[in-house]
Amino acid sequence: MRLGISRPTISRRIKAGDLKAVTVGNRNRISVAEFERFRDAYLDELAVAFAEDF
Repeated sequence: MRLGISRPTISRRIKAGDLKAVTVGNRNRISVAEFERFRDAYLDELAVAFAEDF
C-alpha cells in the first residue's frame, strides 16, 4: 500500500524517531509490523487534520 509519502519524508520520519528502521548497508529496512503501526498512526493524523478543516 502506498501512503503518498516521499522518500525524503520517510527518511525524516526515521531520523525523528517516528518510524523505526534497521540500516542494512546504505538502506533502511522497516518491518511489516512497524509499517502497519506507522500507517495507522499516519492515517489517524490525516483524519484529525482533515476534521479540523470542517
